[in-house]
Amino acid sequence: MEVEKLIRDLKKRNNKDNKFNRIIGIELKKLRLKLNLTLQEVCSGICCTSYLSKMENNVVGVRPSYVSELFEKMNGKNSAPIIDPLQYENIINATIKAFYYQNTDVLRAIDNYTKNREMAYYLDIINMIMGIVYDDLDRSERAIQTILGYKETLEDEDLIVVALFIAIYYFKSRHYLEC
Repeated sequence: MEVEKLIRDLKKRNNKDNKFNRIIGIELKKLRLKLNLTLQEVCSGICCTSYLSKMENNVVGVRPSYVSELFEKMNGKNSAPIIDPLQYENIINATIKAFYYQNTDVLRAIDNYTKNREMAYYLDIINMIMGIVYDDLDRSERAIQTILGYKETLEDEDLIVVALFIAIYYFKSRHYLEC
């Protein structure tokens, strides 16, 4: 009886919430590691280390109160401003639209806005696109290598976007066979 209820509850979960939880977990871990902080240092006074570890690995859902406190604590040790990961989803959509319509003003504004920001889950994708737009193929190559390092964590729609722009990158860099 309890197992059936658990299965029903799991099926009712909203996919967007799961994606949000995964993005937050990944970004918490990336920022923590970038700042060379341990689980204990980050979660001290906020939550237990096992809970933070489970959030980072998408085992449990994130608690907004914990997340804001954790990011505030790490942002104090970090000079770059942090952006809400859902905002990046809007930015990546705007980037793709501007790329398609070749709207360089919007692309330039997005590029300037996203420089020196944290929460780089989508920033890597934006950097890959901007490298293609500005013929800075080294920038695209660096972003592609970073993305390939965590491609298993990407949603299907993100993988499609990445695959499309990797194909465009290969075409622009004259690697036609890889395209």
